[in-house]
Amino acid sequence: MTWSRAVLWAIAVVVAILVLVPLAYMVAASFTPESLVEQWPLLPWPKSPTLADYKELFSEPDVYIGRWYLNSIVITGSVTVAVLFLSSITAYGFARLQFPGRDWIFYLCLSTLMIPFQATLLPIYLMMRAAHLLNTYWAIILPPLASVFGTFLLRQFFLSFPRELEEAAIVDGCTKLSVLWRIILPNSGSALVALAVVTFLSVWNDVFWPLIALSDQTMYTLPVGLSLLNGEYYGTPGPGVGMAAGVLGAVPILIFYFIFQRRIVEGISMTGLKG
Repeated sequence: MTWSRAVLWAIAVVVAILVLVPLAYMVAASFTPESLVEQWPLLPWPKSPTLADYKELFSEPDVYIGRWYLNSIVITGSVTVAVLFLSSITAYGFARLQFPGRDWIFYLCLSTLMIPFQATLLPIYLMMRAAHLLNTYWAIILPPLASVFGTFLLRQFFLSFPRELEEAAIVDGCTKLSVLWRIILPNSGSALVALAVVTFLSVWNDVFWPLIALSDQTMYTLPVGLSLLNGEYYGTPGPGVGMAAGVLGAVPILIFYFIFQRRIVEGISMTGLKG
C-alpha cells in the first residue's frame, strides 16, 4: 500500500468515526435508563435496555408522532414523484429540443442555484398566503417542484444517451414524448433513482420552510414536530426522550438511503459533465 493510499484510508476512517459515533451514541442513549443517560462514557449498549423514553414520547398528548409521519410521507412522496415527472420533461427539452435561446435559458435557470432560499422566502410566503395555501400540504409541496438541480442532473444524463436510438424511434413513427417515455426514461433508472433519493432526503429533512408555512401542530412534518420537543410546546423532556425522537426521525432516511445507496453513486457518476 502506497503512502497516498494509506493517508486516504486514514482520512476515511476518521471521517467515518466522526459520523458514526454520534449516531451510535444517540441510539444507545435512547435505550438507556434516564438516570444513566448522562453518564460518561456511555456504554456502547446499556446493560438494562429500556423502552421508557419511547413510551413517554408516544404517551405525550400533544405529540402527534403518527400524524407527523403521515404528513412527511405524503409530502415527501408527492414532491419526489412530481419532481421526477417535471424534471424529466424539462431536462429532455433542454437536451434534445431546438428553440431560440435554449442554452441561455438553461444557464439562467442554473444560475438560480446560487441564490439562497432565504432570499426568496418572503415572495414565496406572500404567494402562498395570497393563494390561501398556508397551513396545507400544498404550501410545502409546491415550492420544491421547480427543481433546477433535477433538471440539470437529468439533462446531463440525456445528453450522453445515443441519438441513434431516438432517431430510429422517430423514423418508426414515435413522437418526442413517446421517445421520452418509451426509450429514454426506461434506460435512465440510475439517474432517476439518484434524483429521487436526493429529493427525498432534502424534503424529508427540511425544517425551515415547513416551520414557517405550517401553524397547526397536526400539520407538522416529522422533523418539525421532533425539533420542537424541547421547546415551549412540550415542556422539557429528559435527554433520553430527545434521543428517542432523533432515532425515529433518522430511521426512515437511513433505510431509504441503504436501499438505494449503490444507485445514487451509479446515477451521479453516469451523468457526466457533458455540455
